[in-house]
Amino acid sequence: YNEIFSLPMGLFKSNWAYDDYITPTGPHSDAHQVDPNYCYPFGVDPLWKGSKNELDYYNSLKMKLSVILGVTQMTLGICLSLLNYRFFNEKKRI
Repeated sequence: YNEIFSLPMGLFKSNWAYDDYITPTGPHSDAHQVDPNYCYPFGVDPLWKGSKNELDYYNSLKMKLSVILGVTQMTLGICLSLLNYRFFNEKKRI
């Protein structure tokens, strides 16, 4: 998912841009969406790498992806064991 060794890969153009401006309290930077109809095709938009909540976002995403991958792997294992029991005609073990 768009991250190898914790470095983002900017394969596609980002849908976000920063507007830098100066206020009486100092310089600020706000992100705005360039095209509301554009969806990043694969992975995570690389502009997340510089955000304030980068660590929270990436950790949450990794946790959710690992749960999905684990449940998928366990479901596949159960289905394969069912096919194995049916192939060897061991209906008592099902």
